[in-house]
Amino acid sequence: MYCPLSALWLNGDIMCKKIELLAPAGSLKTVYDAANSGADAIYAGGLLFGARAYANNLSEQEIIEAIEFLHLHNKKLYLTVNTLLKDDEIKNQLFNYLEKLYINGLDAIIVQDIGVLTFIRKYFPQISVHCSTQMGIMGVESAKLAKSLGADRVVTARELSLKEIEVIHKNVDIEIESFCHGALCYSYSGQCLFSSVIGGRSGNRGRCAQPCRLPYTVSKNNRTINNKDNKYILSLKDMCLIDSIPNMADAGVYSYKIEGRMKRSEYCSIVVGIYRKYMDMYLSGEEYKVSKEDYEILMNAGNRMGFSKGYYYMHNDKKMVTLKKPDYDKGTEEFFDEYSKKYIRNIKEKIKGKIILHKEKPAILELSYNEISVVSEGSIVMKAINQPLSQEKIIKQINKLGNSGFEFEELKVEADYDIFIPVKELNELRRNAVEILKIKILEKYKRNDIKEFTSDKNEKNEYNNSISLTVYVEKLDYAYKALEFDQVKAIYFNYDLLKNDDIVYIIKLCKQKDKKIYLSLPYIFRNDIKEYFEEIFYDKINMVFDGIVIRNFDEYAWIMDKEYDGELITDYSLYSFNSYGDRFFFDNKIDRITIPVELNEKEIRRLYNKNKELIVYGYIPLLVSAQCVNKTLGVCSKSMENLGITDRYNKEFVIRNYCDSCYNVLYNSAPIVLADKMNEIKKLGVAFVRLNFTIEDEYDVKNIINHFIKAINGEEISDNDIISDFTRGHFTRGIE
Repeated sequence: MYCPLSALWLNGDIMCKKIELLAPAGSLKTVYDAANSGADAIYAGGLLFGARAYANNLSEQEIIEAIEFLHLHNKKLYLTVNTLLKDDEIKNQLFNYLEKLYINGLDAIIVQDIGVLTFIRKYFPQISVHCSTQMGIMGVESAKLAKSLGADRVVTARELSLKEIEVIHKNVDIEIESFCHGALCYSYSGQCLFSSVIGGRSGNRGRCAQPCRLPYTVSKNNRTINNKDNKYILSLKDMCLIDSIPNMADAGVYSYKIEGRMKRSEYCSIVVGIYRKYMDMYLSGEEYKVSKEDYEILMNAGNRMGFSKGYYYMHNDKKMVTLKKPDYDKGTEEFFDEYSKKYIRNIKEKIKGKIILHKEKPAILELSYNEISVVSEGSIVMKAINQPLSQEKIIKQINKLGNSGFEFEELKVEADYDIFIPVKELNELRRNAVEILKIKILEKYKRNDIKEFTSDKNEKNEYNNSISLTVYVEKLDYAYKALEFDQVKAIYFNYDLLKNDDIVYIIKLCKQKDKKIYLSLPYIFRNDIKEYFEEIFYDKINMVFDGIVIRNFDEYAWIMDKEYDGELITDYSLYSFNSYGDRFFFDNKIDRITIPVELNEKEIRRLYNKNKELIVYGYIPLLVSAQCVNKTLGVCSKSMENLGITDRYNKEFVIRNYCDSCYNVLYNSAPIVLADKMNEIKKLGVAFVRLNFTIEDEYDVKNIINHFIKAINGEEISDNDIISDFTRGHFTRGIE
């Protein structure tokens, strides 16, 4: 049984809420086409701060036009501001960028940056905020935290299963938006620096160059383990969940998101049209069955080596990977022309009208739409000298609503029989009435509660000649080497070392040598690994470690629920890109912030860095993935191993599988080395500098630590003394 989307329907024991079909748009034409094909809401980027910087994004005026068009048809527009913002951007551009759109009724803003979220809640209090998939929300605690910060919706990480989404839905009163169709990233969203580090085009800034779509040679123990038929080991197939809409609804998904802001409008029309058909089928209570023909139409609209169902039913799988060159297969121009027209229906709102024409009185046209009624008054009606104006002609002219977005379901005429009014004036009366009705409908969306914006100035950094040195280790052998240096003030142990029996002894040595010890939590914090940490938190973490290093939003939310008095440090991957982000974390239990590796020296200098840490050495993780290259190639030993992957330019990267938490980390081919930049670093005012040891040979560790100690002490150091092949990362170049 069917009922309007805004209501509830009951079928047996099942009650389903309204669900939303959310379509992408990279142009104003696509906004119109997607809406006319059945989308309930559209997400689009403007000229700034969107995660698709190379799409044909909308100008301010086009966004306003889109808002008004969608609101006339009871649909919504969400603006993507889902990149990390630098401090000058959030202070000097963001308010002006959003102000006029907010006034004109923009429905929601999609955000990644915690600083942007707090900024919007402060200055634009009435707008909805949606936490982007780039934020990496994967659990109940992080969804609750997002809600407490003023978010109305979370876009779940694409790696979550339907069961994990259902747990969030049952425990948090917040809207859930999940992807149902389109491209998949190999990396967890927000945890990818691959394009950024090797090419300067950051995915966190909407400029990803997609290096995951390229071929790589994989080696293990210096032996190649893949061939020409499986070189594309980081390239995922597109997802298609057309047959899983009921399952997604059962899990609590409210908004069904189609990926594709870079796609042509015809693609969006076809995909939206088919999903609209099956969402209506689901809502009607009919037997849910997807036809082979419709599935083939989706295939022809575009796919990479076929479709997968993404992560909703599996944690990872070889079947999700293209393996071969991921050419984007699509139909002909004739196909797009034929099928896009099939699904586009020019939506029109039904209105009622009454025209009143009495001699020697003004012409009047009354229009009503739902609860809204308006009146337009025209010129004086004259007595007919020759041929009176017939009722049929009156109706014909008033019915000419054209592209107004309205159509009459009822039109009454109250008129004297012997009247005359020029057709031109009837048309003007109609146009004026329609315009007044539009203004009245849109009034309820307008806002005027703008707060005055004042940009805070950061405190001035002071030269710090007594920077403390910390060391992060992924092997206990690295820790033994670090213990030999009095200048190393703290050691950060990667979480998986807790299962090494020797850690008890080395922790004892650390305490004897008066070195602080910290536990670095996993890069990804899903339910299984979280349960492990729940079991050991109070006896093995709280009682032993001086502090915890937090790497993602889930861990931050989890630790906020704990009674924990130790120090809390955000790692670089829990991004604090601007002073608003800094203020949020420092006001909410964080003692130290690790500076994101994508900020350059000039950008870091603009921030206040007294309680911050800078990574000055290490192989930076380029991506963190739920996929497993070992498993994809069928050689998984279910234990931590290093594989080499070599690109077209013969650069070799290391990829390591972390089986305890079931993710892979791809490390850069060369480490960041900033030893000879120590004087500039001291000018930044940072309190700590950190050396990250991950994939080094043990015998190199002492040499690296020794060189950095000399650099901190003011000795002149050449980075070539440490390693011949190195990078400055973004410290000197930065990102767009």
